[in-house]
Amino acid sequence: DSPHARSMSYISMAMDVVALLDSLGIERSCIIGHSMGGKVAASVALYYSDRVESVGILDIAPVDYSKQSGPGSETWKDISGIITALHQVPPEALTDKKLVDAELAKSIADPVLRAFALTNLVRDPSTGGMRWKIGIANLKRNMGIIGGFDLGQGPQAPASELGLSFRRDAFFVQGGKSRFISSRHLPEISSMFPRFTLQTIRNAGHWVHSEDPETTVNNVQKFLDRQDPTPFN
Repeated sequence: DSPHARSMSYISMAMDVVALLDSLGIERSCIIGHSMGGKVAASVALYYSDRVESVGILDIAPVDYSKQSGPGSETWKDISGIITALHQVPPEALTDKKLVDAELAKSIADPVLRAFALTNLVRDPSTGGMRWKIGIANLKRNMGIIGGFDLGQGPQAPASELGLSFRRDAFFVQGGKSRFISSRHLPEISSMFPRFTLQTIRNAGHWVHSEDPETTVNNVQKFLDRQDPTPFN
């Protein structure tokens, strides 16, 4: 229900998070995010480290997936396809969730994934029909930016070239069936998050919190309850 801005750069989204913390009177917190949200969490930790006690990043690495090859690129194409499918649902179908599901089934075969996407569909009281509560048009317009990780270094360079580093605890979770975090990404992760740990949820793909919510929550809870967090100083 938050406003949908046209800009979806990671710097601007990090600023949005900090503005929310300010409005809620929260000085410091643990920031946790999945996929694009994980990159936003990483951005907040790197640029506003004085506001972040620790960071949790679910099945994403702080790298560019928008290229045509490399670990995670095929899955990123699949996600781009999902956004395109949501964007292309015709207005006449936005009267009933079953009609929307039928339209999505033309390009998204997995019923579980469709059901997950449909959680973003809500009733519009002004029309009596349905609407997407997320900014589908903005997401589609910004998919190239979202797939990358440009924090000011430029789209062709890795973010580690900026020399930014989060020196407190960082917790990464990967789906065992996902390729969004691979061994090729670990040097970039360790450069910016030198105190990172990595846990694998073996039977989950990219949508870890949907496919295995219990294990995901347990892993995050163990991180939050850890006995020796890095002191905030």
